[in-house]
Amino acid sequence: MRIFLFFLFCISVNSHAALTFRQYNKILDTVYEIYSPIYSSHGATFQIIRSWENEKINAKARIKDKLWWIDMWGGYAKHPLATEDGFTAFVCHEIGHHLGGFPFWKEPGAEWSSAEGQADYFAATKCLRTLWKKQNNAKAIQKKKSQYVEERCNRSFNQLTDQTLCIRIAFAGLEMMKPLAYKPENLAFETPNTWETTFTFVTQHPGAQCRVDTFLQGAICPVDERIDFDNQDETIGACTQKNQGARPRCWFLPRVNK
Repeated sequence: MRIFLFFLFCISVNSHAALTFRQYNKILDTVYEIYSPIYSSHGATFQIIRSWENEKINAKARIKDKLWWIDMWGGYAKHPLATEDGFTAFVCHEIGHHLGGFPFWKEPGAEWSSAEGQADYFAATKCLRTLWKKQNNAKAIQKKKSQYVEERCNRSFNQLTDQTLCIRIAFAGLEMMKPLAYKPENLAFETPNTWETTFTFVTQHPGAQCRVDTFLQGAICPVDERIDFDNQDETIGACTQKNQGARPRCWFLPRVNK
C-alpha cells in the first residue's frame, strides 16, 4: 500500500469567490462523469474529494491501492482571478499526476506520479480535449483574443472546430496560472520562457510563464487525445518537434531527438 500527496500551492484567500459553489460542483460533476470510466480502464477507482470550505489555494492527487483520488479545495475557486476554464484546467492538472505518463517523480513512494510539467502537458493535450471536444468552443472563446495563439492553432489544425478548441485550451492554461502566479500581469503567450534546462524537472513546478508555454504547446500538438502517454517512451502520444507542440525546454530535456 502506498499513499502520497501532491500539493500545488498553499495560500490562504478570503476574497469574494470568482466561481460560485454551483459552478465549482458542476465542473467537478462533469469531470467525474467523463473520467470515471477512463480510470476504470486503468484498473482504478476514481474519486473527487470536494472541500469548498477549505480556503487554501491547493489541490492534491493521491493513491491508495486501486483507489485514485484528487482533493479539490475551495480556495482556488474563490480567488478573484479564477475562471471556470482555469479551474477546469486546474482539475485536469491533478488528473495528470495519475494518468500523465513519463516523466515521473523519482522520490520513494512517489514514483507513480507524473511530473508537474507533464501534468500540465497532459491537461492540455488529453484532458481538456476530452472534456471539451463536443462543446461550443467558438462561443467559449468569443472574448479570448490573441493573434499569436490563433496563428499557432491555425497552423496546427485545419478544421475550425479543432482550431477553436486549441485556442480555448491555451487560454485555459493562462487563466489557470493567474491565481497561482506571483505577478500574473507578467504572463503572456507572446513572451515565452526561452531558457533551456539541462535536466528534466520532476519534483518541482516549472515557473509560471513556463507553465503557460506548456499549455500552449500542448494545445497546438495535433496528436489525438485518445492516444495515451507511455510510461517510458516520451514520444508516444506526444509531439516531439521543437516549437510544434513539444514539451517546452524550460522544464523538459528530451532523451530522444525526433
